[in-house]
Amino acid sequence: MPSLVAKMRFKPGRLRLVDVPPEVLLRLRPFPGGIVETGLNDGPCDALLFCARDRAALDSRLPHALDGLIRDGLCWIGYPKLSSALAGNLSREVVWQVVSARGLRPVSQVAMDDTWSALRFRPADTEKR
Repeated sequence: MPSLVAKMRFKPGRLRLVDVPPEVLLRLRPFPGGIVETGLNDGPCDALLFCARDRAALDSRLPHALDGLIRDGLCWIGYPKLSSALAGNLSREVVWQVVSARGLRPVSQVAMDDTWSALRFRPADTEKR
């Protein structure tokens, strides 16, 4: 079974992690060589994993989380599965709607663990592959 890093297509470069729950971090770390973990204020990044527990967190933190992500960088937005104990007012459709309003479109989804899923986005004006 591929690792979570492989499933999410993280490659060598700067990976920004924002509000990622500890249980997901345990599945990601240690990162393979060449992946440098960064935070919100650490400059440009090649990939982003931002996790929001609810709609308020998504709305308030998304703009800052996206700031500095390179144009064709990997953009993953995590949210609690509706079947999890953390389920609330976020769903795949809500994340899709909020992030799409920022000029991005969803291209894939992954289960990070039993509680968290994530949607991958890319710029809406790029061609489908």
